[in-house]
Amino acid sequence: MTLRMTEQMLRQHQAKHGKNNCIHPHKGGKLERLSDNEFQEKTQIQKALPPVDIVLTHYRKRYLDVDNFCTKWFIDGFVKAGLLHDDSPKYVRKITHQQVKIEQWETERIDIEFIIISEKTI
Repeated sequence: MTLRMTEQMLRQHQAKHGKNNCIHPHKGGKLERLSDNEFQEKTQIQKALPPVDIVLTHYRKRYLDVDNFCTKWFIDGFVKAGLLHDDSPKYVRKITHQQVKIEQWETERIDIEFIIISEKTI
């Protein structure tokens, strides 16, 4: 594990947890001290996606009613994480849900697919 932080972040972390309770080199931990600019460059999430269609595939043991899909939380999370510029129709053209029935022993999950809209199809 590599922990990347600026000097200010390191001081705050040490003040909260103590100087000896930060990185454990004997457990494979490393500390990478960075300037503010280096930190932003190395930790910056990729640029936001261009306009997309989003397909959510729900793998469920029992089918959900269509009005029980909670899409807003997903989309707001993508915006907050910087994956999408905005949740307006300019950036999210269409959201599609599909359900796949799975066996009782399988784990329920949701697969999310971003289909980038080319400028020709807009």
